Amino acid sequence: MAKQSIELLPVKEPITLTPSEWHVIAMFYKYPDMDKLKAKFNVNTDQLNAVLGKLQAKKAIKVIEDESSASVEIPSFFWERIEKELSKSIGPIASLVLDDKVEEFNKTKENFPHKMLYSLVEKVATEINSQAERSQFQKTMLELIKQYL
Repeated sequence: MAKQSIELLPVKEPITLTPSEWHVIAMFYKYPDMDKLKAKFNVNTDQLNAVLGKLQAKKAIKVIEDESSASVEIPSFFWERIEKELSKSIGPIASLVLDDKVEEFNKTKENFPHKMLYSLVEKVATEINSQAERSQFQKTMLELIKQYL
């Protein structure tokens, strides 16, 4: 059986993600292989498929069968934007928080893998106390990732 992963599709109109949909996207980018994801999180296959179906219906993702991903450096504008968006909620310490979160993945900005960006956004978002600001940050970053990367 071929390995499945998900690919984010470009935003054509605003979408709203439920917490479970955002969680599935973040899990998939930390564990892109469906079998590994199921083993790590003891995921119910029917529930996972239901969430994936909802994401596909929203035209947010496409399930793909192969896992080929080139390792290309993430452009500097992405790092500048995530820091700017984070600073709106937590102020001038945003750059330090971002650097710490990248380091928690044992990576640097220069070698950070694209497939882990959603996990990074999720981890960074935990530093935002306001639920509304956290959701806005996640939405903004999701749109940026989908549009430019």
